[in-house]
Amino acid sequence: MNNIYFFIDHEPAKFKEASIPNVFFEKGLCQKTEQSYVRFNVTGIIHANQNFFVVLPKGYRIPDNINTKVTLAKKIYNVLFKYKSTKILEKDESYWLGDTQTTTTFDVSKKLIDDFRQNGLITLQKRTFENNGRGNINWPKTFKTKTPYIKKSELVYLDFVTTKNNIVSNETISLIHSFILWNISDTYGWLFNFKYKDYSKTFTHSFMRYNLLRALNETYMDRDIRIIKFLLSYIDNRLNEENNNYNIFVTKYFDRVWETICAKVMGNMPMLQKMVPKPYWIYLEDKKETSQIPDILVQMNKDELIIYDAKYYTLNQNKHNLPGWGDIVKQLFYRLSLKHQYKKIYNIFLFPGTVKHAFNFSAYASVSDFEATFGNVLGYLLDIDYAIEIYLNNNEKQHQLNYKILKDAKEKYNKQDKL
Repeated sequence: MNNIYFFIDHEPAKFKEASIPNVFFEKGLCQKTEQSYVRFNVTGIIHANQNFFVVLPKGYRIPDNINTKVTLAKKIYNVLFKYKSTKILEKDESYWLGDTQTTTTFDVSKKLIDDFRQNGLITLQKRTFENNGRGNINWPKTFKTKTPYIKKSELVYLDFVTTKNNIVSNETISLIHSFILWNISDTYGWLFNFKYKDYSKTFTHSFMRYNLLRALNETYMDRDIRIIKFLLSYIDNRLNEENNNYNIFVTKYFDRVWETICAKVMGNMPMLQKMVPKPYWIYLEDKKETSQIPDILVQMNKDELIIYDAKYYTLNQNKHNLPGWGDIVKQLFYRLSLKHQYKKIYNIFLFPGTVKHAFNFSAYASVSDFEATFGNVLGYLLDIDYAIEIYLNNNEKQHQLNYKILKDAKEKYNKQDKL
């Protein structure tokens, strides 16, 4: 198996600087900190020089057991893959998760594996043309190449061009396909649970490219064309020695992924956004509205509302690493705007963490001397592994989780009301 190194997003780690390719620093994947520490600025998986660098999201702890580590790496890949596949990526996100030269290898590997599991090795089909053969008449070629006869003022064709689809045995393409599947298995098999048979034959990049391009020009079947293009992409990005030969499947914006995860886990109700009053400007007698857009709205028991705000922060002994004034004010103003529509409103920050029972109360925020006026914003650690499991598996546990958090939040609010 390849070497796999684990880090936490934005958490300094002691690591031999020489073991990290310079291109990582040049591209902003990580940076050097004091005391020869390295801090990664992305979340996901990077492959370079036969090494994998897995950067876990904030809130995780790196386990000691290698099998648990590998399971976590697979989970993070699946999270990013689902997020990429189900969301319209912003332009800045596309640079990391989009179809660029350094990101396509992971996607292409998965597609080649999925196709092989369903269809096996590629078998090319070639369309041949014959004169007056047994295949279907190809009228455009017939009109172009054959001379019609005139019979009773009508044009009659006595000779035709026919087409026939033949399965062509192309051993070279099958061997290249097999070699690439073996290479994927050897490199990425641990990530995709894929094991291909041992394969001793090797090919040069130029040999594979020449034969694949030639086959691409001769085939017409959709699957053949698609797979050959995937094979070309893989060899150009993974097996071309002229490239920097590093591949990434990461994001610099896991805060957006965390918001999406929390929205799924807590059961966001987007239709409630219509109830949120809109701020506006009056300028030159013209009214221009803006928007208040809370992250997550969940209505409970008809007259109770929970306003969640997913915050991608690491809560630890560093008390400065907390949401600032702007984040707090937004939550308090959401509550103020909606207080006439609900009997009780609960404002809650959701932070990623590692806790035993899905969630854990951690802190609260308010405004000095105005707690009774503005209320409080409660801060909960949401177990990130628990949340990701629900997000990946479409587990419908969120309603039960909301009631548990609501019960705990009521207790906290009641205690604070008595102070």
